[in-house]
Amino acid sequence: MNICQCNPFVRAAMIQPAILEGNGFRYAYDHRVFFVLENEGVLITEEGESELSADDLVFIPPSVGYYFRGRIKVAVLNFDMGRLCEKRKDPICPPPIELFQKELLFMDERVDGLDGVHIIHTDAIWRSKVTEIVEVFDAYDDVKDAQSSAMLKSLLALLYQRLYLPKENEGLLARKVESYIRLNSAQISSNNDLADIFGYHPVYLSELYKKQFGISLHKAIVLSRIELACRWLMQTDQSVEEIAFATGFSSRNHFCTVFRREKGITPHKYRKASRI
Repeated sequence: MNICQCNPFVRAAMIQPAILEGNGFRYAYDHRVFFVLENEGVLITEEGESELSADDLVFIPPSVGYYFRGRIKVAVLNFDMGRLCEKRKDPICPPPIELFQKELLFMDERVDGLDGVHIIHTDAIWRSKVTEIVEVFDAYDDVKDAQSSAMLKSLLALLYQRLYLPKENEGLLARKVESYIRLNSAQISSNNDLADIFGYHPVYLSELYKKQFGISLHKAIVLSRIELACRWLMQTDQSVEEIAFATGFSSRNHFCTVFRREKGITPHKYRKASRI
């Protein structure tokens, strides 16, 4: 399935105090994400060994052999990419290959591009996203189930973007977004608009923009609207209310509040000062 089509069902989410050394491959019945919180260790898969340290994220699809060496504290997420087996809420401990029963697989459908083992080094933002899923998770509570599902999809989208967007293109993408905001801020209603236009997940796009320019997408849109309003206050005789709506604000009061917060002066006084 495409990354946009996945609707994860989180079966388990927990902090595991320490993963001890394994002595052979084990095969999970659903997808796994391991996020290393503390210490160092080694992940062994059928493709070889990979060293792990704090803030490493490991993605493992079902029926793939793996085990760990070392006492590493991890956050663990067990999940399916869809809701087909959401009534099977209890996780199954990964058995060794000789005890693995393929018929017990929860749902083997995978996201295109996330059909193998992936290991990436992340940062505090990723750590907070993973631990927040653990804190929210409750498969027996419909609201928390929906929250953890949405949060995990956001995390998987970030992983997908991290894997398939070359780093040398990140700065170019951020500059394209900045230019689009500067020219179209009055018509942009939310981060989702930009995500649809540029073809990336809104969370990923916002974090990429903040890394490049130091402010969030939302803040960038607001500042661009304020600068546009300043030009219109100086160059036209439109009323403050007309300018508020024309620059994308929902009301005159909201516009005046934001304008004063950013400029330290009301729109009326700004216009008066600019024409002295």
